[in-house]
Amino acid sequence: MRNYSIDTMRFVACFFIIAVHIGGYPQQGELFTEVFRGVSRWAVPFFFLVTGYFLSCQNKRKLLLRLTRITYITLIFSVLFFIFQLTLNYKDGYSLIISIIDPFIFIGGSYFHLWFLPSILIGMISVSYMIENVSENFGISLSILIIFIMWCVDFFGTAYFSHDIYESTRTILSIPTIYIGYYLYTKKDIIIKSNGNLLILCMLASVVFSVIEILIYKSIYGSLANIRELPLFSVITAIIILMLSIRSQSTKETVLSRIGRDDSIVIYLIHPLFIVLISKVFRVAHEYNGMAILVITFIVSISFSLFVKSKFPSIYSFLTGGFIKETK
Repeated sequence: MRNYSIDTMRFVACFFIIAVHIGGYPQQGELFTEVFRGVSRWAVPFFFLVTGYFLSCQNKRKLLLRLTRITYITLIFSVLFFIFQLTLNYKDGYSLIISIIDPFIFIGGSYFHLWFLPSILIGMISVSYMIENVSENFGISLSILIIFIMWCVDFFGTAYFSHDIYESTRTILSIPTIYIGYYLYTKKDIIIKSNGNLLILCMLASVVFSVIEILIYKSIYGSLANIRELPLFSVITAIIILMLSIRSQSTKETVLSRIGRDDSIVIYLIHPLFIVLISKVFRVAHEYNGMAILVITFIVSISFSLFVKSKFPSIYSFLTGGFIKETK
């Protein structure tokens, strides 16, 4: 039986992903921007964890279909955002040629958020291999090690070299987090019996430690705190939130859980377009408001997904590869 609490948290995670992608919150101040964006970074690891959690429920045929669908979505939205980016940034043919021959586009995507899709592909394939060929203890140990190494790259690489170092390696973040999600599925019976109040306290403590890490980093390295992507406790927060979702065992579908299950991928993929367009409207009005842009982008992204799915199902299926699941 499906646990709709996980789907509801997908909905919530979409909001925090958009919160990270908003350029800033000048009306609330620089410190608020850095802390708010920092503590919101649990959302991407959470989606990886959920992918691993449900990976346990898929046979090889379903896994192949899902990999095919993700590959299709990656190609479609890479093309769409490549065209969108042309309309925004490219002023000459030279820039166009350079962007086309850039090999990183196949891993990082044609727009800043599309790295997530190739990362899921890499993670699902790698974790499927790990499930079959390594022990759980080795898999968990390796996952913790990879996360720690990536945190070091983000922490020290951003401070002393370039944040590009982390961006070029973040694709492998999916491997440890998807594996941990799978591991939590194997321990779900234990998690269901765990102390919910203790989990909530651990989650709050994790958020507090995330804030402390951000403030310490800011005190040492200044504005570089705003571009870091992997505060250590963001992953821990995501793990605890998934554990709380598993424990709640909600079997009642709601509007929010339905959107989280069916529309979170579209919301993730399309929201940068609306951030750009809505930000332009605010700048024309000479009243940039990051928090308002966040809320409006979230609402418009949800509305767009629901509207296209309801009124233009063939277009929705084309964009999301919905037809692939019908393959025999």
